Amino acid sequence: GCGSSAGTTGYSDPITTTITPSAIIDASTLADWAAEGKVNAPLGTADRVVVVSVASLASFTSTTKKHIPDAVHFDYVNELTMTRAEGLGPSIQMMLSGPRMDGVVQKLGIDASTTIVLTIPRGSTDLETYQQSVAYWTFRYWGFARERVKILNGGDDAWDVAGRSLTDALLVPT
Repeated sequence: GCGSSAGTTGYSDPITTTITPSAIIDASTLADWAAEGKVNAPLGTADRVVVVSVASLASFTSTTKKHIPDAVHFDYVNELTMTRAEGLGPSIQMMLSGPRMDGVVQKLGIDASTTIVLTIPRGSTDLETYQQSVAYWTFRYWGFARERVKILNGGDDAWDVAGRSLTDALLVPT
């Protein structure tokens, strides 16, 4: 077993207000974090939050679907899976390699103090919901603490139903 060395015992900056007992959060929790200035706070800020929309570029920039303001785009097809040579031929839908995952983390503007909130577009299909879960488990596989990877329950639909604004603007993290 891992003994007592597993988990978050090595963090120098303990998780504070961003911790929730579940991987699932609701729109009001995300709205609170946004109101507290945590969404896209500067790198290194304790309890920083990055909202990651797991969507095709067409869905993310759609003027009819729109997305949560300040969300960053994460294209499942082009960024979350890779083709590898396995056995006699190529196999798709494989876990990202370490260098590819490093590139994703840098592109999305994620650091050790970041809580990742994964969301999906309004009117998402079962496939898009599946893609969100694959994104969750990919971050967990690569060592992101369960306290730091969240799924927005209901995705952008829940945000919209809660009366929050949506946008079609494309945010590029620094």
